[in-house]
Amino acid sequence: PALMDVAGGHADLLLDSLVALQPLARAGRVRALAISAADRSPLLPRVPTFAEAGLPAFVHHSWYGLWAPRDTPDERIEALAQAVAGAAAALESRQALRPLGLEAAVLGSDEFRIFVTNELAAGSELLRQSGFHVD
Repeated sequence: PALMDVAGGHADLLLDSLVALQPLARAGRVRALAISAADRSPLLPRVPTFAEAGLPAFVHHSWYGLWAPRDTPDERIEALAQAVAGAAAALESRQALRPLGLEAAVLGSDEFRIFVTNELAAGSELLRQSGFHVD
């Protein structure tokens, strides 16, 4: 709905995924101002990064994670991890994610835990710096 509000002139700005925005940007219904990734997207190569647009500290990637209940047995976690890694490798080998501007990056359980911890810390710091607080 927010994307349609921007396309319809009812909202001024939206930060959303390239997958969602690309069709309307190519059709000229919205104007892509900047990409939050570290590098320009091959899908919209004329759109600068936020760093190129004057906000060098603004780098963000969307990501997805697979979560399981805390008491899931290790062998089940390992089986899931292998299945996900296999599926991601198959998608990458067929380049099935490229048209969506996506790239598979599979992390092990420990790496993912560290990644999430770092993402939470960065998000918390951003909220702190912005003065955001829950009423």
